[in-house]
Amino acid sequence: MSESNSTVERQIRPTELQEQLGIKKDAYYAYLKHLGIRAEKDSGKAFLTEIQADQIKKLRQHVVDGGKIEDFVMEESTALAMAESGELGQVEPEEADPTEGLDMELLYREDSELAAHR
Repeated sequence: MSESNSTVERQIRPTELQEQLGIKKDAYYAYLKHLGIRAEKDSGKAFLTEIQADQIKKLRQHVVDGGKIEDFVMEESTALAMAESGELGQVEPEEADPTEGLDMELLYREDSELAAHR
């Protein structure tokens, strides 16, 4: 049997949030970009989830209180919830160093020995 989700999450339209916070589109998009939020679309219209809207509201309050957008750090618990639900945009993973943990000197020595046997 399939399990249905009984909770319906409210969809918050960008214009509704902009009006509520007293911000223009440029500030709204700057907030989205800083938070790494990607709005979903329903019938071609963008919307945010309540979690996403709450983060934007917290960032707005930070700015109103005199803080800079760049200085705002998303709460860890909210970031985790957003990442798990796919509400955050794709974050590029840090490039791993393929030589990390390797003894390069040992590899060069073994390579030299193999070359000498040929």
